[in-house]
Amino acid sequence: MTINHTDTNGGALTTFYFVDLEYAGASAAVMPGAGADYRFKSSRPGAPAPTVTVNAVVYRDGTSQGDKVWASRIIQRRKFLLDSLDAVIPVVEADVVAVRNKAARALQSVFRELGLTEITDAEVEAATYARGSLDMPPRNVVDDLKAAGEILKRAITGVDVVKALSKGGFDDVAASVLSLLRQRVAGDYLQTSAIFDSEFHVISAVNQPNDYAGPRTGFQVSDERWALLKNIRQAVSPESI
Repeated sequence: MTINHTDTNGGALTTFYFVDLEYAGASAAVMPGAGADYRFKSSRPGAPAPTVTVNAVVYRDGTSQGDKVWASRIIQRRKFLLDSLDAVIPVVEADVVAVRNKAARALQSVFRELGLTEITDAEVEAATYARGSLDMPPRNVVDDLKAAGEILKRAITGVDVVKALSKGGFDDVAASVLSLLRQRVAGDYLQTSAIFDSEFHVISAVNQPNDYAGPRTGFQVSDERWALLKNIRQAVSPESI
């Protein structure tokens, strides 16, 4: 288990540890998550075993407490016909793999076109399926730092990235990055409660003020959106019971 903990003696520590822990004062097999007190099973000879309060937990299977929170939220949305601005919807593994692979290949193309350090095909494959940075091949940190300095020295901008993406065959990604750069210049996203829609249009309290006047007068989930929200893998058809 990997933890991000705060020492109960008052010292706020943010170092990640990979340790063998036991839940302080408990004999249950299932250990609680964030906010619980854990005790190290081993310590220096003669030293008392310290107790820590866990702020974040990442389990051995790569999931985190956050993963479980999102899974619960998706189920709640389906149950109560809810939606929210975080736009998290159920997805299938094949779609996630395809998006991650495309993102890695796009970044590989940008590095190549800009003459930065190489991103190998093995790294692209690893990034496609990795649960975290520990699953990635080691990089030459010195060369990467030199490349970062080269970006500053050559004054590489977002427009250069857009050109590199287009030259590498990722025209759709290039168009999205260019749209984002345009919005940074316009600054409309700085308006109150502003978000971007899928076409990079700004929706804010300025052009869509809160006009709620009672039940069924506010936001309503569309049929298309509802089809996405309710399509969860855990769903069981009543006919199958």
